[in-house]
Amino acid sequence: MLWVAAAGIWLGGMGVEWIGVHSGWPFGVYHYSDILGFGVYEVPVTMGFAWIAVVCNAVLIGKNSSDWQGRLIRALKVGFWTVVLDLCLDPVAFDRNFWAWEGEGGFYGVPLDNYISWFIIGALLSLLLPNLQNNRRISRQGTFLYQMILLLFGSMGFQGGLTGSGIAAAVGILLAEGSYRYAYRHQIKVV
Repeated sequence: MLWVAAAGIWLGGMGVEWIGVHSGWPFGVYHYSDILGFGVYEVPVTMGFAWIAVVCNAVLIGKNSSDWQGRLIRALKVGFWTVVLDLCLDPVAFDRNFWAWEGEGGFYGVPLDNYISWFIIGALLSLLLPNLQNNRRISRQGTFLYQMILLLFGSMGFQGGLTGSGIAAAVGILLAEGSYRYAYRHQIKVV
């Protein structure tokens, strides 16, 4: 079942990126460079896998409920975590020429529509995943991986003079840790 969900996220991610590259909607007007490798209709294949990583890691932060209300709450959380990540990732990727945004404005040249779209698309793609009952160990690993991705792009942001991106990473790392600790507060020993 997870493979089917991952394939759905890959297809959904590639599809929305294809629409974005060819129409400028929903993210804004942008195009990819050759840095990310082989592409299908001007969208690097790696972008589909990136969507899998982003959505799946965001799902693993904290506990999940198995009822439909829990899935909707999980989708909203995933939308939030994808935006936090993109506040770090997108300005750095733009600065490093992974892709190019047309026009001015937004956050370090990244249009605000992009972040709104990440929230909505991340939330919707998370609904493809089955109800996962995270245990503490899996949630810890997912949260840690998410934090390391933020650390990577945040440090690249600071190094490239994108201070806001670096600050977003630091805040995101702390928020993810807080979310994990809150979810498992009765199982974590405080020193």
